[in-house]
Amino acid sequence: MSKEIANEEKVSEEIVSQKMLLTVLNETLEEMQKANRSLKEIGEKLENFAGKIGTLETRVHAFEQKEIRIEPPDLGPVSERVSAECTGLKKVTEAGLLKVAVAVETQPKPIVRRISFFPETDREGNYKTLIRWMIGGIVGLMLVGAAYVLANEWIQRTQPLQPPGAGMEMKLSVDTSAAAQPKTVPARKPLRHGRKK
Repeated sequence: MSKEIANEEKVSEEIVSQKMLLTVLNETLEEMQKANRSLKEIGEKLENFAGKIGTLETRVHAFEQKEIRIEPPDLGPVSERVSAECTGLKKVTEAGLLKVAVAVETQPKPIVRRISFFPETDREGNYKTLIRWMIGGIVGLMLVGAAYVLANEWIQRTQPLQPPGAGMEMKLSVDTSAAAQPKTVPARKPLRHGRKK
């Protein structure tokens, strides 16, 4: 009996496994059929696109074969009209300029007086020499002034000024007996090069 039960269980397991295999195979078959349909649709679309591209290529080729000829426009009347207008404008402008020139010439001319350090006909070039000496003098004064400022700062750093009697400072104490005898305090040493020790 246990053999029969084991056989029945094996048979039922085989039936279940066959059913599962059959459902899996059916699902795979359906998916493959869907893929084939979509491939056919894509193939048809590609054929349509290839046909459209072919017609487009033939149109482009036909367009390239055609020669487009455009005749130049006739600008003769326009250029004649423009030249006539320019000639009239030129005549009017010349007449106006002549009137202005006559009016300017008839007016009294003011006397212009200038202050000139050098004559207009300086053949020796004296003004160039004077200007060079002036610029050199200004630059020299600037250098001397800068040297003075730097030297003054250096001197101030090396020896600071001390008021007269700086070494003889007095301290008063509160005690009256000490007030009678003043104490002297030695002066501090001067600073060297601006640093404290």
